[in-house]
Amino acid sequence: MIFKNSTHQYIIDGENYKSFSSIIKLVEPEKNWLQIAEAYAKKHKRTVADVQAEWAENGRLSRERGTLFHSLKENEDISCSDRPVFYEETINDIKNIKNLETLEDGVYPELVLYNNYYKACGTADKVIIETVDGKRYVDIYDYKTSKTIDTESYYNNRTQEYARLNVPLSSVMDCNLSKYTLQLSMYAFFLEKYNFTPRHLKVIHLAIKEFDENNLQDFENSKYKIEHEGKKLYVGEETIYNVPYMAKEVRSLLNFHRNQL
Repeated sequence: MIFKNSTHQYIIDGENYKSFSSIIKLVEPEKNWLQIAEAYAKKHKRTVADVQAEWAENGRLSRERGTLFHSLKENEDISCSDRPVFYEETINDIKNIKNLETLEDGVYPELVLYNNYYKACGTADKVIIETVDGKRYVDIYDYKTSKTIDTESYYNNRTQEYARLNVPLSSVMDCNLSKYTLQLSMYAFFLEKYNFTPRHLKVIHLAIKEFDENNLQDFENSKYKIEHEGKKLYVGEETIYNVPYMAKEVRSLLNFHRNQL
C-alpha cells in the first residue's frame, strides 16, 4: 500500500483508490466556469483570458501557502505532543501506508486512511488514538487555509431555498464547511470499520493574512509565519469547528461512488 505524492495517487494492491476530493465531485452541482469568467470579465471590463489566468495564479498561491502553513501547524503539534508520534515515512516520492488494523495509541500526522470495499482513500492532517477502558477512540483533525469557512450555502430569495449538493446528498448544504465535515466523517467511517470509535472531529481554520505595518502586533503575536514569494504571511486567527459525524451521509456517498466504479 503506497501513496505517490507527485501524482497524488493512492495505490493499494495495484489498484488506484479515489480520494475524497474526487468522490465529492460526484455530488457537487456543475458550474460553467467559462460562463462565470465571461460574466466577471464583462462586469470588470477585463478579458476572459486575463480573469482565468488570475484565478489560476490565485489557486497556485493558495495551494502552496496552504501546504507551508500545514507544515508549521504539524510541526507544532508534534513538538507539543505528550503522546507517542508515528509517521508514515516518504522516500523518493513514495509513502508507505500504515495498516489500519495495527495502529497503536498515539498521534499520527498526515495519516492515510482507506477502505478496501469502496476503494476510497484520503489523508487526515492529524489522528489521535486513545484507548480508554478497552475502547479505542479516535480524534480526527483537519487544517484548512481557505479564505473563509462558509457555514451556509447560497440562499435563493426567489425559491427561498439554500443551494444543496446533488442526490444522494440533496439534504446537505453546498458550502465548504459541509464538505469538510463529510471529509472528516469519511475518515471516521474508515476507522470505524476497524473497530475504532470516532470521538472528536475538528476542522481548524487557519486564516492567512499579509503583513501590514499598521498591524505589527498581530503579526508578532502569531505562532505561524512564513515568507512566500517576497510576501510576509501569518495566521491572524485560528478557529476550531467541532463538526458532527455524518455516518449516514458518508455511507450514501460511498455507495454512490462504488456504483460508478
